[in-house]
Amino acid sequence: MQKDKFWEYFDDESKEYVQTIMDAEGDYYDKAEKFITPLIKSNGKVLDIGNGGILNYDYSNLEELVCADISISKKIEEVYKDVPNISFIESNIMDMNNVDDERFDVVIVQKVIHHLAENNYSTTKNNCIKAMNECIRVLKPGGILIICESTVKRWFERLEIAFFKPMMACCDLVKFDRVYQYSPESLKKLLETELDDCTNLERVEDIGLGNHVLFLGRKCPSWLLPCSVTFYLVRKGVRDNE
Repeated sequence: MQKDKFWEYFDDESKEYVQTIMDAEGDYYDKAEKFITPLIKSNGKVLDIGNGGILNYDYSNLEELVCADISISKKIEEVYKDVPNISFIESNIMDMNNVDDERFDVVIVQKVIHHLAENNYSTTKNNCIKAMNECIRVLKPGGILIICESTVKRWFERLEIAFFKPMMACCDLVKFDRVYQYSPESLKKLLETELDDCTNLERVEDIGLGNHVLFLGRKCPSWLLPCSVTFYLVRKGVRDNE
């Protein structure tokens, strides 16, 4: 995932992007908040990766909230400049080399994984595995990884795999970032089998969509698309030698 024209646009226009997202999908983010807020401890340290400036949970009692993204907008930093427990860093979810091991109690990843698409399915899957293991690395033992990810029906995922290269070419043609959406079952299997052996997938639930989704930059009725949002809760355990 490169910092290309899409990300340059996002950096310049992210405040407007946030408003566009909330106008289209605000009811989804309200649903997701009910999953996330009860899991965040008071006085805890939270890393939120790829939120684009959307904080749909209560962060008022956190000791620290670090928002990480491949590009940080000055406009978004300006919005939160007077909130003392929020900071922003530029970091790539697949290689967060500026984030220390075992620093956070909670890591939040909302609607990010499908943006890790590359030229082929194998590389795309490996990107997801790298990203999730990076999230585990920066968690304290006993900490939790919260994932809210856009997912598709299994039949649609099969089409994505079968026509992977043409779909990526279409994304390039319309000048939109490449995306690949997992089915809930495929992402569940990946989280169960491809993460470090000290992790445990504790919950998988369907959050659902709101009335609309943002599709290729346009507000679209959600019933037209074979999509949902799935919630995953992964806990980092303690290794035997610790």
